[in-house]
Amino acid sequence: MGNNCDKYKSKLIDIFYGEDKMTEEIKCHINNCSQCMKYWEELNQVREELDIFDEDIPIEYEKVNAVFKQVDVINNKRKNILSLISFIILSSIILAIGVLLALMGYGREILLLQTTSYLISPIIMLFIIKIRSRKENYHGRT
Repeated sequence: MGNNCDKYKSKLIDIFYGEDKMTEEIKCHINNCSQCMKYWEELNQVREELDIFDEDIPIEYEKVNAVFKQVDVINNKRKNILSLISFIILSSIILAIGVLLALMGYGREILLLQTTSYLISPIIMLFIIKIRSRKENYHGRT
């Protein structure tokens, strides 16, 4: 087997993988060279043996969708836990500031601020809901 056969074997590999076309020169060499003919036959035999594995694997979309839904549930739980933790921290800070101000003698001002916020917050919420419904294109109709 000479250097010439190595060149043809390289071309046969390319032909085997569909990267090159079988030319008359290569066919002639295969017919006249027993080693290259044996090599080509071995490649074709490998292809035949591998063809039994060339089946499409069925995808079970229901299972895939179920897994994605589980991932969404887990992500939502994480978001809810983070929201709860941030709410607890913020509420604790506000409560600590309120207690500290009450101990410093600002109790009357704290009661006035709370009363004002309880009276004004429902009015502000109406505007917030109206802005959000416009943003989400919600008109209250089903």
